Amino acid sequence: MSSREHPEVPAGYRRPLLHQFLSPLTNQRADRYGGSLPGRMRFPLEVFDQVRDAFPASRPIFAHLCASDDVEVGWTLEQALILAKELEARGCSAIQVSSGGIQPLDSAPAERENLESLARALKAAVAAPVAMTSPLTGYQQVEALVSQGTADLIAMTHTLLNAPRWPWLAAHSLGGRVWMPVQYTHGRSGLFWKR
Repeated sequence: MSSREHPEVPAGYRRPLLHQFLSPLTNQRADRYGGSLPGRMRFPLEVFDQVRDAFPASRPIFAHLCASDDVEVGWTLEQALILAKELEARGCSAIQVSSGGIQPLDSAPAERENLESLARALKAAVAAPVAMTSPLTGYQQVEALVSQGTADLIAMTHTLLNAPRWPWLAAHSLGGRVWMPVQYTHGRSGLFWKR
């Protein structure tokens, strides 16, 4: 979701620094940046505040957070909801949700149903748009997640890395029309229209 125009504060997925402060599995600090939930949230919130202050109020700032470590004694959904509300109160424009990845041996992607339930819980807790990290590649499945209100946006990073023209094909499959430069239409008659 991030870009130069819409920066994202990464506090989730695959052990980034900010999530290491949030998770009790990795944050063993005994100072004001560890221990209780407010202590563990302190540094990620300070980073968010610095990013928010560096950009005009009109520019959206996103946050990507892990909603659960998917282990019993780790970061939980309840804690993530508290963080999400705090981020929203500080001016977060949208929140992308993912889960797992804090354990070194945790290489399995989160189950789709788990991600959907986390996204629904986050949507119920905050007014900011919620983006769901999705392992899906089917056009109808992705469209259903948004149309049924599971999430407001679907983050398709890995899908787009593997299939860069996925949005064009999805639009065509769902009855939409896609404009593309004439150079791209060679050998694709019938799929797209050109000006």
